[in-house]
Amino acid sequence: MRWLVVPAFLVGFCGFAQNWALLNPAYSYNYSDDGSDTISAQVFVTHVDTLGPDSFRYALNRIATICDTCSASGLFLLLDQPQFLQRMALVGPTVWHVQGPGSMVVLPQSSIGTSWMFDTLAGVTATVALLDTVQLFGIDIERKRVELSDGGSITLSPDHGILTWNEHALVGVHGPEVGILVPRLEEMFPYGSNDVVEYATGTAQTDGVSSEFGQRRLYKFTIDTGAVDDGRMVFDGTMIDHRYAWSSSWLGGTTNTYGHQNILGTTWTAGRPELPWADLLLSYPGQVIGHRSELLGDSLICIAHHGLDQSGRYTLSCSTVQDQWNQSGQFMAMVDEPAPGDPLQCMIRDHCDGGAVDTCGVLYTAGIGLNWLRSNYFEANEEYLLVGSVVDGDTIGTVHQDDDILTLSVGMADRPAPALFPNPAADQLILTNAPVGRHARLLDRTGKVLLERSIRSAAESIDVRHLPVGLYLMIVEGMRPRPLVIAR
Repeated sequence: MRWLVVPAFLVGFCGFAQNWALLNPAYSYNYSDDGSDTISAQVFVTHVDTLGPDSFRYALNRIATICDTCSASGLFLLLDQPQFLQRMALVGPTVWHVQGPGSMVVLPQSSIGTSWMFDTLAGVTATVALLDTVQLFGIDIERKRVELSDGGSITLSPDHGILTWNEHALVGVHGPEVGILVPRLEEMFPYGSNDVVEYATGTAQTDGVSSEFGQRRLYKFTIDTGAVDDGRMVFDGTMIDHRYAWSSSWLGGTTNTYGHQNILGTTWTAGRPELPWADLLLSYPGQVIGHRSELLGDSLICIAHHGLDQSGRYTLSCSTVQDQWNQSGQFMAMVDEPAPGDPLQCMIRDHCDGGAVDTCGVLYTAGIGLNWLRSNYFEANEEYLLVGSVVDGDTIGTVHQDDDILTLSVGMADRPAPALFPNPAADQLILTNAPVGRHARLLDRTGKVLLERSIRSAAESIDVRHLPVGLYLMIVEGMRPRPLVIAR
């Protein structure tokens, strides 16, 4: 948060006649906890109960966190967790009591020198130390500083409520629309007439016995008009569509079926169900987001992460988490249905260990839309990639001519797979047909990474004598997964 302090002066008690409410239930408040413009927390009222003529209970939005104190081994998710402002606020004319799990009292109308018990559980007292004027969001506002006996502090204003709460600083407010804001759908997908987007999608998997199979799609959509509809951007325009399916037997032979379409007068949806993890577009930091994976046959979840890229553009993605084997990923699946109030045990379904930041996960960027989805699962992978776009005359990536897409051969859109010899293997494995420098990982049936390395030669030798007999999966960055059988 960037303050411009006007020459400090005490404004007298006339300022205290204003309403120093901590929250407006119609607004959403964006906070940063690292001194930057990155939104790390968003606080808003989800429900209001009337307790009396001038007293209310405000329920506040919750987040999910990874449990780092759970005694059992594994990845556990704590749901329904409070943010720094707790789970609820009991609001009176002169007293705000925020609680769950803590119990803190704020007297927003108090004058300089007033002291009270702030944290009733920790025994922390609060004292109004200063009232001055600062510039925030381009205007002069009054600011009240409350110092805490534990060394912390909070600052308030009659215009925007809580300006700071210890390390959290207000950077934007939805409602009056000031400061740093989470982009609207129209800002994530600012496509107008004659703008173009082109995406490549694909899935690949193996039956673990004798074959591999998958499908690919390359489509280009030219925008005519667009509008927000039920939390989605729905665009009218025209589409060029190339798609095919393939299957390959481990004993040899590949079957392809493909087709091309030139579709006029159609629609394309930037959101559900077309784009993956589309609920990120309407998320706040720390929110649990769901995604139905047709490829896996189950529902995945992730924790929403908001950030800024190197160009200062707003980004939406999933937080990276680690399991008990120190494996990294972003997408999780529930292991067992928990009892009410218990942590949610999860397992990582995608595996990001050793890869670059753009080799797994999902990313949306304001002004660009979906950048990519890349995910490697055990015996399967999927991707959804922005090939190129033209937005307001600016080109990103590559946008193909219509005729180029309509005459694509199957091989041009497919990804190669590494070659493993022998397969089944007993002691030694030779990995070929994979570029030097790519990252390779060997997974077991549970998705646990047993071996990983950077490829150093065109015929990479891998010792597998320590592996038990069974089925494994070799994943090389940028290539289709290849099953491996260990037999002796």
